[in-house]
Amino acid sequence: MLPRMHTYGFINAYIRSRLGNLITQKLFSQLEAAATVEEVTALLRTTLYHRELQLYSTTGDIRAVEFALTVHGIDTMKNILSCLSSSHHRFAQALLMEHEVEVVKQALRFWFDRTVRGRRTGQMPEYLYREVLVHNIDIDLLINAERMTQLHDAVKHTPYAQVFTDHLDLVPAEKQLFHLELALDQLYFSVLREAVEAMPREDRKIGERVLALEVDLEQMMRIVRFTALYPPEQRKGWQVFLPGGTIAGQVLDAAYAAQSPEDAFSILAAGCTSMTKDQGSPSRGDVYAKLSWVSSLIQEIQLEHARKLLTGNPFTVGSILAYRVLMRHEINRLVSILNTRKGQPGSGGIAQ
Repeated sequence: MLPRMHTYGFINAYIRSRLGNLITQKLFSQLEAAATVEEVTALLRTTLYHRELQLYSTTGDIRAVEFALTVHGIDTMKNILSCLSSSHHRFAQALLMEHEVEVVKQALRFWFDRTVRGRRTGQMPEYLYREVLVHNIDIDLLINAERMTQLHDAVKHTPYAQVFTDHLDLVPAEKQLFHLELALDQLYFSVLREAVEAMPREDRKIGERVLALEVDLEQMMRIVRFTALYPPEQRKGWQVFLPGGTIAGQVLDAAYAAQSPEDAFSILAAGCTSMTKDQGSPSRGDVYAKLSWVSSLIQEIQLEHARKLLTGNPFTVGSILAYRVLMRHEINRLVSILNTRKGQPGSGGIAQ
């Protein structure tokens, strides 16, 4: 137990202190009732996000605030993970790789808009994370590449190089990043699974449960989304499934071949161990209302499991994984609130 206390003692104390500073439901209700960004900023003046929200008063730029909140989340996880012992090095890198994959995808979208779609703005994407997370990636080269070889050069000597080799050359012909982004997600979950399997026994058991849940819920969200937005004949042959999870392959296949998002959800819910009770069905509203319903349900399940993790042994990776979910949910909720208020009367600054 002593080595575990040494590894997790400081981390657990740090996380517990931050848990005490999470935004309460009462404050979130007040934030959602606020009419302007200024009101939101005032309500958050005593929270951990005070500095990020103050950017609005000096810049009038909602995007700057959103980016600052994203950086806040990334830097918090970097600080926590830096305290783990060497036996958890791969695991720490894998968790940070989640953010790195997202940055790579965002940079590719800027490049794609400029070179494939021909949307030349003449501006550099200002709000893109450029500090090293795990691998040395030339983000600016990804954004500004004029030749395909430059895109490969931007990620050379990283795990993304093989994904680019397999999928990048098809992007101009297909005029979409769809398959490349799916492959990047699959790479991330593969790396995370290998890292979890390499951890000490007790941490590995917790990590495997959390990873399986993440994979199951991500599979559910993407399959329901695809069945809602694309007809069966168009999705046939797409490699969309992620490695890991508890949902059987035949269940995934059946859901993916479903005619409607309602049918897909029902099939997945019956085959997912995380669905412990009748969750209802996304049967009302248009397609985006249905997707929103499923997304909200998935968030509720993730939060419920995160809170359960916090009641377990504090000297494990459970507290880290739980706080990761809670902080991500909190920041995403803040960003959503800000986005619904930008440009509102009384919100000085630039409507983005």
